[in-house]
Amino acid sequence: MAESYNIQQISRLAANFVVKQRGNWTHEQWEHFCSSIMDLQIPLNENDSRHLGLLLESLKALYLSVPKKIKTAKKKTAAKAKAKPKTPPKASA
Repeated sequence: MAESYNIQQISRLAANFVVKQRGNWTHEQWEHFCSSIMDLQIPLNENDSRHLGLLLESLKALYLSVPKKIKTAKKKTAAKAKAKPKTPPKASA
């Protein structure tokens, strides 16, 4: 599904950036990220850049504090292995 609003696109790009950088980036990488946002024809003024920086720092804090992936419950197998038929007791002689 395509994003309807710029904020959705920016949020997705920001989250992907934080994950790709593993929560650590240089100022040059930050500037490259900002230019990639502007390449999408999304203008960023100084105030917007500051808020984008705060968004990245918030995502970084979450990235570093929460589990990397969501644990999912193990799926039950559709067909369980058939139980071995019980052998009839041996006749005693």
